[in-house]
Amino acid sequence: MVNIDKLVTYAELKLGQFGADYREHFEQDKVQEVEPASYQANGTTIDVNYDAKSYVIDLTQSGVHDVTPEDAQIVVERLKEFFKHA
Repeated sequence: MVNIDKLVTYAELKLGQFGADYREHFEQDKVQEVEPASYQANGTTIDVNYDAKSYVIDLTQSGVHDVTPEDAQIVVERLKEFFKHA
């Protein structure tokens, strides 16, 4: 079992980077956090879709070894929880 917490932390970091880019280039309202319209696990990557642009989080780049598609799905569920409580 890989370290899901490390994968979630990596994904949250990437979401922060993507959110900053999206706010700068596409968002009219200056909000603190822009919640993506959807997330989808796609193998060991996560597709992050905003209204005007999409990004990909490659969990194999996180430094965690042996990432599986099941791990990516768990990370997606945890990211949804993050924005539910943000």
